[in-house]
Parts: sequence; C-alpha cells; structure tokens
Amino acid sequence: MRIALVLTTLLFLLSFCAGEKHQNQHKKITAKKKSNMQQDEFSEDQLQTIKQLLSNTPQAQISAVDAAATYKTYCGLCHGQKGEMSINGAKILMDTNTSLSERVAQIYFGKGTMTPFKGTLKDEQIIAVAQYIDELKK
Repeated sequence: MRIALVLTTLLFLLSFCAGEKHQNQHKKITAKKKSNMQQDEFSEDQLQTIKQLLSNTPQAQISAVDAAATYKTYCGLCHGQKGEMSINGAKILMDTNTSLSERVAQIYFGKGTMTPFKGTLKDEQIIAVAQYIDELKK
C-alpha cells in the first residue's frame, strides 16, 4: 500500500514538473515570435535610406536593368518564376499589396527569413526588381 502511495506521489510530481517545463518553453517561444515580429519592421534610418536610394538612382540606370532575368535568377527559387510560390517562408508576390518603397526595403535589408540583397545586387537592380513585382500581379 505504501509503495503504491509513494509511486502515485512520484508520478504526480513528475507530471507537474513536466507541465511546468512545457509552459516555460511555450512562454519562450511566444516571446521569440514577438521579438521576430518587431525585427521584421524597418527602422526610421532604414526607411530614410530607401527614400534616398529611390530619389538618387537615375531612372535610366533602373530602366537598363533586365528586371525579369534578375528576378528569375535571385528571387524565382523561393517566390516562383511568376511570384506564385511560397518556399522557406517566402511571400506569394503575385498577391502582394506592399508599396514600392516597402518592396525595395525588403529586398535591400531582407525581412523575416529573406536574405538581404544589399551588396549582392546593385541599387538599380533592387529597384528594378521591386518594380517588376507589379508585373507579376497582372
């Protein structure tokens, strides 16, 4: 009888400790998600950089870029050749409602799981690809 009581008490304590551990893990995961959401927002400095980028890049340089080829080379793997895919957390671009400056910021600085292309692509390529995304919506 005593053995059964001791075993029952031990099982209760073990299940209580495991439940508390699970709650702590859930709290950590929730906090991390909130932190990631905050990191997905662009800072005022970043937005200012994008405004300057858009105003200082000559339209002739942007127009000279083969935006479709650049998109297919750098973006198509995750977003699909027509903006229809969502691989590795990528957004479906043919349905996006983001502004041109938001798209330029996302490409330039990265966002969420998307890698930043600053330094990989030239400024005019980034802007041209951001403009090209409007073509995917048609």
